[in-house]
Amino acid sequence: MRSSFWMIAFLLFMCSGLCAADFEVYPSHPRLFFRDSAWGERGLTLAMVKARAARPEAQPVLEKLNRSLPDLALRSLVAGDREAAREAIRRLQQPVERDGTTTDGELVALAALALDWLWNDPEFSDTAKAKAVANLAAGADSLIHDLGSGAHIFHTRMYGWATGVGLAGLALHG
Repeated sequence: MRSSFWMIAFLLFMCSGLCAADFEVYPSHPRLFFRDSAWGERGLTLAMVKARAARPEAQPVLEKLNRSLPDLALRSLVAGDREAAREAIRRLQQPVERDGTTTDGELVALAALALDWLWNDPEFSDTAKAKAVANLAAGADSLIHDLGSGAHIFHTRMYGWATGVGLAGLALHG
């Protein structure tokens, strides 16, 4: 009984500390998985990703980046492929593709990556960004709604829902 009291007190103390912590989101795009400047000793920068993509052994991989939203966004970002950027921007202006399964969280997460990586693209107009932001927010809202609708979201991809909501939140922050 006495040890339970101390454990509960400790947990409450820890939770109050976490709630009071001031978490800071990197202020500019890209911010998901790599950034313009290093954020720590092992931080991955956009320049590092571009340098790796320029290596000869990366060419077969770059050639395969032509299907999904983040594929196209990454290809445009690291290889300067303007057609890939245009296609990804066009897709971002459509509602997030969802299939009504446990993959929905992953699909929202992929759209969040593309939005974040293309944010500074010169062809990504303010109107297109506003539409893409609304689509991503709607996708994340639907995931939040799905959380209250039953256990289906946890069936096979337990991480998908949280990944989709989390990456959408980071991509949309600010």
